[in-house]
Amino acid sequence: MCHIESCPKGGSERHLQKDFWLFIDGNHDVVVFDFPLIGDFDPTSYYTTLKEAIIQSIMLTYNLEESEISSFLNPVPGKNEQSIVIFETEEGGTGVLKSLLNTSLDRFDKFIENLFRILHVKSLEPYEETMDACITACYNCLLRFRNQFEHNLLNRKIILPLIKLLNKSKLKGISEVSELDLREKLKNLKEKCDSELEKMVLDEITKQKIRLPDEAQKLYTENDVPISKADFFYNPDTYLFVDGPPHTPENVQREDKAKRDKIESYGHTVIELDFKDGKYHEDSSIITQEVSKLRDFFDDIIDYDSQ
Repeated sequence: MCHIESCPKGGSERHLQKDFWLFIDGNHDVVVFDFPLIGDFDPTSYYTTLKEAIIQSIMLTYNLEESEISSFLNPVPGKNEQSIVIFETEEGGTGVLKSLLNTSLDRFDKFIENLFRILHVKSLEPYEETMDACITACYNCLLRFRNQFEHNLLNRKIILPLIKLLNKSKLKGISEVSELDLREKLKNLKEKCDSELEKMVLDEITKQKIRLPDEAQKLYTENDVPISKADFFYNPDTYLFVDGPPHTPENVQREDKAKRDKIESYGHTVIELDFKDGKYHEDSSIITQEVSKLRDFFDDIIDYDSQ
């Protein structure tokens, strides 16, 4: 005998709302991969295969469980392409995806290496596959229990042309800044400069596509006691000093060192650009060389020319 309970509020079937989706807001680390469709292949099969190769390479690189990372495809409007969205399932993120895109680490290179390993590629020159290489997909490469409904779409060979191109790829950080923001920021910084040398340094920073400082003439204090004034400052804790000819005397250099050592002793970063001999007036390459030191501290590339 079947027993059907009635709604305590008197609701009936006509009150039911269908096609109702529930969403949960969460803070998760996400990486979006956008790749062209190379070859005359079915887009769904191509991007599904690529998605699985990427997520399994990340899992292998970081020794992750399947439950720790997930993915989905997102159609690109107006194109026969799809974006591959990879996200950490844990709220707040574990730092894996940030580590993958950190240019100061070698995780991205390892990720590319594991892509070839997963796809049964032993070497590229000459091209050679592993002894256990399958025809399309197998449980030693792309197949797994969680993607069983996509097994008919997976074909490792259709993404090999793209994966081969990734072999020599390099990871670079790119920051976008509007032309208006750039002009305003550069203008404000130059207005606070104490010398033409500092302005020349700012111009060279933009020429080399390095981040502009966040502040100029930044006073460093400890317990409200002034210690030193940096020519420029980068958030959150980097002090940049542009040392021209006035810093040549030995007593000045001793004072500079003592003050800057104290700043570093509190855990801050100090960068010094050396123009004390004044030769930058005749040889502009000296400014180029000194400013290039900043690349050791800031790896993001500001594409000013495209703005």
